[in-house]
Amino acid sequence: MSKTVLLNMRQSERWGCLLTVIFGTMFLKGTALAGLDASFGSNGVVLNTFQGKKSGFTAMERLPDGKILVAGTADGDIGLARFTPDGHLDLSFGEGGTITYDQGRHEYATDLVIQPDGKIIVAGGMLEDSPGSTTYFLALRFTPDGRLDTTFGIEGKVRFTMGSSVNDTRSVALQSDGKIILGGTTGGYNSFRFALARLNQDGSFDSGFGNDGKVLTSIMHSSVLRDLALQPDGKIVAGGITSNANFDEPENFALVRYKENGSLDETFGNQGTVRTSLGERFFAIAENLLLQPDGKIILGGRKLRLFPAPVSDFLMIRYTLTGAMDTAFGDRGIVVTDWGEQISLSAMTVQPDGKIVAAGAGIAYPVGDVLLARYHSDGTLDEMFGEGGRLRTHLGGYEYTSSIHSFSNDRLLAAGSSISNTGHTAFGFLTQFYVGPLIPGDVNRDGGVNMSDAVLVFRYIVELETPTPLQSRAANLHRDDTIDIRDVLAILHEALGIRE
Repeated sequence: MSKTVLLNMRQSERWGCLLTVIFGTMFLKGTALAGLDASFGSNGVVLNTFQGKKSGFTAMERLPDGKILVAGTADGDIGLARFTPDGHLDLSFGEGGTITYDQGRHEYATDLVIQPDGKIIVAGGMLEDSPGSTTYFLALRFTPDGRLDTTFGIEGKVRFTMGSSVNDTRSVALQSDGKIILGGTTGGYNSFRFALARLNQDGSFDSGFGNDGKVLTSIMHSSVLRDLALQPDGKIVAGGITSNANFDEPENFALVRYKENGSLDETFGNQGTVRTSLGERFFAIAENLLLQPDGKIILGGRKLRLFPAPVSDFLMIRYTLTGAMDTAFGDRGIVVTDWGEQISLSAMTVQPDGKIVAAGAGIAYPVGDVLLARYHSDGTLDEMFGEGGRLRTHLGGYEYTSSIHSFSNDRLLAAGSSISNTGHTAFGFLTQFYVGPLIPGDVNRDGGVNMSDAVLVFRYIVELETPTPLQSRAANLHRDDTIDIRDVLAILHEALGIRE
């Protein structure tokens, strides 16, 4: 119907057209959840498996062409999948968009990185089947189309220990010269150390790094590495937790900075190491490390208290380039975010505008949603994000977010695992969120004003759905604190480009 006809319709005809539009489109697109980007996957969500196996996504990278690569677990194997920018499997990758790697043992993936030539390095671990047997650091390299790269290590695989029976790889980073840094933990019987290894481009150990390519570091009696990052000057920052020999005090946050050759950087903290305690009652359990563009370091995880009642909150601590706590961030460098339940921060990212986004989940199965919180650069919650700076999304099971990326100021992409309440099924998930500024009329927050927004507002009016405070603000175009049919008409006019 032309704009001219619409503009000259009698009032009764307008109402008839309005109801036809509403009821004719009500079930075509569905209702987008607050924050989810309806243009991605199925209303902002992708649930998938690696070739039908119980699956979880543990790492994610966005490729230069906008495609999304994920790595994870596949019923005891390693899985890879590639998706198009709009959330569909990329059929040109592997077998129908996915691949699995199985060596007859228990393998798992924890991180991945993409080389400039498009090759994929996956870091993880390998466990022997027998109880008490050795566990290994593991690195795999795949070609851009998903085949093992036989020029790397032995038939595409590098497997090794760090001198102890327990070895666990957590993170991988790629240097500008193509060398590969693997970070994790090694040890046994309650005594563990940070463990780093550097590989040449062909998978051999780099003898110019540490002791024949390996570096081990103890901060206190036991130290567990959770994540690492490369600074632009080539120095390596590793973060994790550390505790004393008697385990009679709570764990502390731990940071270590290394020079390019693997030796400790004495200009950082106390001769290269930093330890941060929250006192006698609280555990500081690190999960993720974020290197900001200005060089400041955020270590994130959870603040845990066990007695008299368990409490677990988001925890971020920011450090300066020298390892001192950044007093311009939160409360003397510390930010704690309470969600009213036991939760843990598991991933962080920085938006192009400098805002910090933290992701996490509940720690008590089967309760766990995709939790996002957004902060200003000083650590205060961004009240314009979600509800009071927090956004909660339930996908139907127990969700754990392992990775989050910001590729613009108004889009966030998260990856993780979704386990059914019975535990019988498990999927990897991708969720894309629209998190940009509030656009009047953009009720479903998909970045534009369209028919689905009018449908949502009508459903609010007839009480089929209840809007969030942010949706109410977007829907109330007349700014009279009441959502009514005038707002529906205003949104329809905007969607159709009608100007009276």
